[in-house]
Amino acid sequence: MGSRNIKYLSYGISVSDLIKEADFGNADACFRLGEFYEHCEGNVSSDCIKALDWYLKAAEYGNYSGWFCAGSLYMNGKSVKRNYSKAVNCFMRSFLKKEDYFRFDARQVILSDRNYSSTETLEWFKKAAENGSAESQFKAGKMYQCGSGIIEENADEALKYFLKSAKRGNDKAQEELALIYYSEKKYKKAFAWFLKSAIQGNVESQYMTALLYSTGEGTEINNNEYFKWMHKAALHGYARAQYFTGQAYFESKGIEQNCEEGMKWYIKAAEQNYSQAMYSIGLVYLSGEGTYQKDQHEALNWFIKAAELGLNKAQFMAGMLNEEFKNYAEALRWHKKASEQGDSESIWRIGAMYLEGTGVRKDTSVAMEWLLKADKAGSVCAMVTIGDMYYKGDGVEQNYAKALECWLKLSHINPGAQEKAGKMYYYGKGTKRNHSKALELFLIPAGNGYPEAQYYAGLIYLNGHGIRKDKAEGIKWLEKAARQGHKKAVRKLERMKSVLPHIP
Repeated sequence: MGSRNIKYLSYGISVSDLIKEADFGNADACFRLGEFYEHCEGNVSSDCIKALDWYLKAAEYGNYSGWFCAGSLYMNGKSVKRNYSKAVNCFMRSFLKKEDYFRFDARQVILSDRNYSSTETLEWFKKAAENGSAESQFKAGKMYQCGSGIIEENADEALKYFLKSAKRGNDKAQEELALIYYSEKKYKKAFAWFLKSAIQGNVESQYMTALLYSTGEGTEINNNEYFKWMHKAALHGYARAQYFTGQAYFESKGIEQNCEEGMKWYIKAAEQNYSQAMYSIGLVYLSGEGTYQKDQHEALNWFIKAAELGLNKAQFMAGMLNEEFKNYAEALRWHKKASEQGDSESIWRIGAMYLEGTGVRKDTSVAMEWLLKADKAGSVCAMVTIGDMYYKGDGVEQNYAKALECWLKLSHINPGAQEKAGKMYYYGKGTKRNHSKALELFLIPAGNGYPEAQYYAGLIYLNGHGIRKDKAEGIKWLEKAARQGHKKAVRKLERMKSVLPHIP
């Protein structure tokens, strides 16, 4: 049967004419007949077995598309018994024409077929890569990057193949290249490749481009660009981007504040089980942010949703609100779950519950164990509570010096501890009386709105103990405390007015 040199066949040709051409060995005619029988064209019934026969004949006559289509039928098991080995064989034979379209699908089968080693897979990728297949260049890079089977990790080879693929426009390779440069703190290069990938619609790169516009790594900070790219990624359904888009609407970051729109995006992310979004919705209801009224019960519902997904700060908040509602057993359960993840504040709350006897039998020794554990984990409140125990002699021998020591440890970060330590110096408990030192400690919490600290700062300025007397400054701080309802400050000012009527 001789082959006829007919390179093009009209797609309007009849089945009978195609068969005549096929009988003369026309590869294109054989291929078209395969398409007719596979896709039910040309008034013939679907028959994938006949389609397979025609595709194989087309391949034998030199149409390498036939190998690919035959491989697809074997791979998909479409009315033909699935046979991955035959599929791979067909796909590999299609490689001989070095056509990118075929190489792309062949690699999917090769990787899924257990009869082919990772070394052989890599060699096929490299052959295709040499012929300019961007997808194969990317896949070769991934194999070198991650190591596969007996292939050892090779960062230099991975970078080489990613760069080739990225330059040919492969968005996934551009993303991988950007991530490599970012890990090496080459932020300008990272940003440039993230942006190229993002422009092509790569969702992860759109997200990273937004983040770099926010942090100013590799580019200038630009909140408008931040929102633009984060919103693009969100529109593609990327949960993390949906969360940050919602946050941007709440915080007016690159977009006008719109709490309703922000909540819409939080909910979209939450529907994908993104726990941070659930937690943020809980915070909105807890504080009554924007147009949303305070609703502690609704807040708790959202905290529990996030807590059930393992978010430790949501577990802590679920514990705190259950304490507020006096559901102590539930509170303890959530605090213990958070403590198992090392949440220092939940560890502190467990200690406090044993100290106070809320939901559990009061046990100061167990409380101290939990509090010391919380302090080691980084809880600020735990050391304040331990100081309170020494001050009151609650479960331990009363010791003002140890109480002061606990509070001074936190005097640089905790206004409440500063206030407590200030009173110890003011009254000379656990240390020598020192009003100058007391004032130094009181002024920070006073400036942060602590009325007790404002009251004592006012007294020290008025009396001038250890410092130069300053009545105006003393009255200023007393008035600040009085405006917050501090009874001693109110009475002090009233007594002063009776003696010094010029005081307003």
